[in-house]
Amino acid sequence: PVAQHPGAERQVQALLADLPQSARGYHYATPSTGSNDLDFWHVRADGRVLQVFGGNPDVLVSQSAAIAALTSIRDMGWFKSSALYGQEIGECGRCHIHLTNAVSRSHGFGPECWPIVQKEPGFVDTPLQSKTTPGALTAEDDW
Repeated sequence: PVAQHPGAERQVQALLADLPQSARGYHYATPSTGSNDLDFWHVRADGRVLQVFGGNPDVLVSQSAAIAALTSIRDMGWFKSSALYGQEIGECGRCHIHLTNAVSRSHGFGPECWPIVQKEPGFVDTPLQSKTTPGALTAEDDW
């Protein structure tokens, strides 16, 4: 179990308040330790923050790690961090389904989630570039 500290819990809740409910999902965040090229996070609908390790179960993190991840997601922008997750992992940044075509992979979201995220506050309709996939399509491409 992760220890709960009232001050840290208030900080986590304040950061979660900045994240649209439907934007809770999967995100890339700037690595806090410097030991990874990419850090991935799952912000659950119940507000819990888990770190994603490929091929293994997501791991519930401490409040200090959750604060660092949520701050990075906020600073990057929820849409961009979620889209980059989808581009890098190949799974939708919102619902986590496998992205099966180039346009979905370029958006970072599947065709059902893409229209939903476009309506959220904080959506930015700008070209995104995968950190590891040269020549990725941009958000203007269509299915």
